[in-house]
Amino acid sequence: MKPGLRLTVPIGTRPEIVKLAPVVNALREHGHHVRVIATGQHFDAELTDVFFSALRLQPDVRWVLPSSEADRVGAILSDAMTEIAEQRPDAVLVLGDTWTVPLFALAARRYGIAVVHLEAGLRSFNELSIEEVNRRIAGAVAQFHLAPTGLAAKFLRAEGVEEDRIEVVGNPVIDAMRLMGLAPIPVASRRGIVLTAHRASNVDDPDRLAALVDIVEALVVRHGPVCFPLHPRTRTRLNEYGLWDRFVGSGVGYCEPLGYREMLRAVASSRVVVTDSGGLQEETAWLGVPVVVLRDTTARWEGVRNGTAALTGLDRAATLQAVERFASEAEQRRIADTPCPYGVGDTAQQVVDFFDTERARNGLQLREPSAPETALSQPVATEPAPAAVANEGSDEHTSSPISAVLFDLDDTLYIQASWLDGAWDAVADRAAELANLEYEPFRRALALAASAGSARGAIIDRALAAVSGPPQILEELVAVFRHHRQPLHMSATNGAVLRDLAARVPIGLVTDGDPRIQRAKLAGLGLAGTFDATVFSDEQGRGRRKPHPSPFLLALSRLGVPPRDAVFVGDRPETDIAGALRLGMRAIRVRTGEYAALPDVAGTWHSVEDLAAAHRCLLDSGLMNHREIAGG
Repeated sequence: MKPGLRLTVPIGTRPEIVKLAPVVNALREHGHHVRVIATGQHFDAELTDVFFSALRLQPDVRWVLPSSEADRVGAILSDAMTEIAEQRPDAVLVLGDTWTVPLFALAARRYGIAVVHLEAGLRSFNELSIEEVNRRIAGAVAQFHLAPTGLAAKFLRAEGVEEDRIEVVGNPVIDAMRLMGLAPIPVASRRGIVLTAHRASNVDDPDRLAALVDIVEALVVRHGPVCFPLHPRTRTRLNEYGLWDRFVGSGVGYCEPLGYREMLRAVASSRVVVTDSGGLQEETAWLGVPVVVLRDTTARWEGVRNGTAALTGLDRAATLQAVERFASEAEQRRIADTPCPYGVGDTAQQVVDFFDTERARNGLQLREPSAPETALSQPVATEPAPAAVANEGSDEHTSSPISAVLFDLDDTLYIQASWLDGAWDAVADRAAELANLEYEPFRRALALAASAGSARGAIIDRALAAVSGPPQILEELVAVFRHHRQPLHMSATNGAVLRDLAARVPIGLVTDGDPRIQRAKLAGLGLAGTFDATVFSDEQGRGRRKPHPSPFLLALSRLGVPPRDAVFVGDRPETDIAGALRLGMRAIRVRTGEYAALPDVAGTWHSVEDLAAAHRCLLDSGLMNHREIAGG
């Protein structure tokens, strides 16, 4: 047996306690010297002590932090640097995405100590998420990345992490559940809903918290009983925003935070879990219970891809629809039989085995590279886009049933040039009014700028510069473009295609562009309310436009269909088609509109001249599910 390592393991929050307890215990049993630091990030004893006790893990050191977030962050970093400087461990093992993770990682590297990141590679692609920032900092600092799934490993590879620094080990939360004897409960014995909510984005805003209470009221009426263990933050905000009486009056079964075992027994006994928690998305997967996630994105895409999780945000109608679908007997049985994507409960042993490898022992010794090893002597690799790694595995699933069809909007359902022509006319008219610009030269400049590709953007900026127009009118002209409204024409054939498919399977729409403009287009085409799920990718940020996986997965989660059972129909090969294919969807390219002359991308299921031909391909495949089978 190799000599034991001296490992420092900081633990900040309840999920870290749960997941690290089996890992720490296994490392100690194998002869490693593990020093556990309770950083105090969760300062409420109800959220820490009950979990330490339940999982038989007591920290070696407990910190007490200041009350304000800024002071807590500063204290964790300061205390972490003191801890590392005094103890000089062989490595620091961190887990997840709390403040504790990047701060301890930075402290460790300050003193030349290697960092091993467990639960590495999770990515929500949410630019406003501090957890996403923390994960990415850990990704940049860690020497080794212990990923929970193949999908997480692929995200790391896409960011340039070398293969020999990645190890797929599963998620230790499954170890914790197995060690505590927590197992799935037969579907026939399940009842009601477990609901949790504590995210600042959901409870710190009074309007969003009121929307949450709306959901609670509706769930109690339609799907009760509802068990809601109240996070202290949520309880405080309900009182602060004057929502407490309404919350209590809903009839919800609220209670204090539950112990870990008690909480998961409640989850296992429920038909559906509704939550904004990340950890519960993993725990429900082991217990075979469907989960409705009160967020618009997630770092745990595996459940969305498997059709065991649905992203609804605080959209009341979408949440109720997802709960209704998941509570059906067919969905209950299907999800109960779906294998857990986060491992089988041997993560702790895999971590022990990893630390015993020569690769790990050598890699923990940080050193400065010699000249021949520097980046100047290494080939430059092209980093794939995030969407390129979203499909874990390469099967095209061409024989899977088609349980949903998703569409692009512009140049797929109608020809966008007609709308753009009207918008440019309106912009040129307004420029003439504001700055006495000649209509025809500016209108030609707009057409010329647009001919470079409408997706390029800054068309008005370039056209205005081309005619030496005053830059101070740019903002007003952009506003004219954004607020332009006009009737639009969709062929009768395309309308008939949508109606026929909607009668067969759920249909969805994923569209890029300013959401106000895209909604106006839907209204102008008479398509408002046509789709079972509509996703405006720009609501997640321009960086989430196709081919990014996020808008596709959000639409699929709302339809309750995994990628392999869906078809995407679009016109742009490099965005619509490539993005869908990388997720494991089948894709039909229609050669219409601005990008009709572009070549097809490899793997395109069918490439056809128009939407009617795409419709024939779908029907001729013999794979179309009936809407009732799809669960819509």
